[in-house]
Amino acid sequence: MRTLLVFFILGLSSIAVRAQDTLNVKHKLVQATVYLKNAELIHEASVRLPAGTHVLVFGQLPTNIFQNSVQLQMQGGATLLSVKYEINYLQNAIQKESIEALRRRLEQAELQVARLEARKASLAEEQDLLLKNKQISGTQNGLSAEQLRQMADFYGRRLLEIKNRLIDTEQELKAAREEYQKLQQQLEAQAHPKPSGEVKAVVRCQSPATLQLKLRYLAHDASWYPQYELRVADTDTPVEVSYKAMVMQRTGIDWDNITLHLSTGNPSVSGTKPELNPWFIDFINTYAYQKHDEVKKSRRTYAEPDNAVEEAALPLMAEVEPTTAADFTEVNESGLQVRFEIGIPVSLSGDGKEQWVDIQKHEVSADYTYAAVPKAAPEAFLMARIYDWAKLNLLPGTANVYFAGNYVGTTSLDPALTGDTLVFSLGRDARIVCLHKEVRDFTTKRFLKNDIEEERAYEISIRNNRKENIALSIEDQIPVSKQNRISVEAIELSGGQLNPQTGIVRWQLKLAPGQEVKKRLHFKVKYPKGSRIQW
Repeated sequence: MRTLLVFFILGLSSIAVRAQDTLNVKHKLVQATVYLKNAELIHEASVRLPAGTHVLVFGQLPTNIFQNSVQLQMQGGATLLSVKYEINYLQNAIQKESIEALRRRLEQAELQVARLEARKASLAEEQDLLLKNKQISGTQNGLSAEQLRQMADFYGRRLLEIKNRLIDTEQELKAAREEYQKLQQQLEAQAHPKPSGEVKAVVRCQSPATLQLKLRYLAHDASWYPQYELRVADTDTPVEVSYKAMVMQRTGIDWDNITLHLSTGNPSVSGTKPELNPWFIDFINTYAYQKHDEVKKSRRTYAEPDNAVEEAALPLMAEVEPTTAADFTEVNESGLQVRFEIGIPVSLSGDGKEQWVDIQKHEVSADYTYAAVPKAAPEAFLMARIYDWAKLNLLPGTANVYFAGNYVGTTSLDPALTGDTLVFSLGRDARIVCLHKEVRDFTTKRFLKNDIEEERAYEISIRNNRKENIALSIEDQIPVSKQNRISVEAIELSGGQLNPQTGIVRWQLKLAPGQEVKKRLHFKVKYPKGSRIQW
């Protein structure tokens, strides 16, 4: 009876040990959603557990995880008791297993180097021995000519064979030494590991179960920003808009063939509306004057929720192209955010190196016109206008512009400033000649009783040397006064439209091939005697 009791107690003890089994889960990173700041990562795993309570350890995770963002989803009939994220500064079982495997490989590599060095030494000794024997045999008398020939053939063949084997052995030895050094470096790096993140989950199984696990969390140090390409083949073709993303992640783990999503949101910034604090005003006193800076700061304060995170400013940013990720990207609009789902696997290193990812391509219709500023440039500029471009879900950024396969320059895209129409230049066209010259006959300066009156006139000439009709917008200007005592009056605008606030004068023209048009700009300026003006 006592023996049975002992076995019963030991059995209960073993059950208690098993009830708190710790299992290092072999998981795989399968998906990342990169926001303008930070990224949500999803790992998947499958484990087979007996009945009881178990601690599941997800190791080798980033050390920059938002602790409150960790979630574990399970399928398979178990109860999740707790989830905890922490930093592990020690080697875990998986790391130790990897180090032991590296040590075994290093021992094999060291043995291979030793074998090759022994072979090389043996061949070298045999070569020296043959050379010495050849010299001794050559000095002996009594050998026939046939015997000498056979001996020479033997030494020649054998020495050649040894030299070839020495060359092969030297190459093998070089490769073996490089492999040994590489394994040694890897072992040294893993022997002093960097801290890694761990998620420990306590689960309870009423019966044996196979669990499908999905771990998700939000990590720092991942971001993306947009870059665009605007390509125009000719003025009778649409604009090809290529939407690209520069993606960076410094989570410390490599993303290998994952599903990548790019979102315009930022989950680390509070979505709660800020509340304004009272903005007090009072008389100035000595104390307030001394605290002037603090008062200025308090005027601009507002209450943010405690979990709000300060948002950093977003950085602004052959012809037959191969298939890219843009051909597989889907766009999902949800509320105030847009998410791009890249349809092919993507790999990104965890050391912060930036990498381009194609998002999508669109062909949009555009109007093409010419614009000229003869005062500043002797050629006209081909301009493209894209309407309703806000539907493309573009973020502020820079765009590289290409026309007829040639790089033209860059332009800025900002939906908040551009409005419904996007206008950008496709470069200069030297076949539209623009001249701007002063008309001396109308340049005068008169002294009145109390004032001085000056007149100036300019002639603008535009000639279309293209073989087709063109629509052209011309811009010039007259001065704008910054003083009440200085007056500016337009005398002749040749049909141009004047903006009084800016002084810009515009003409809208249509020119036939070979046609030349001239416009005149004539104005006068009046200011008090004894004053000098700056043009």
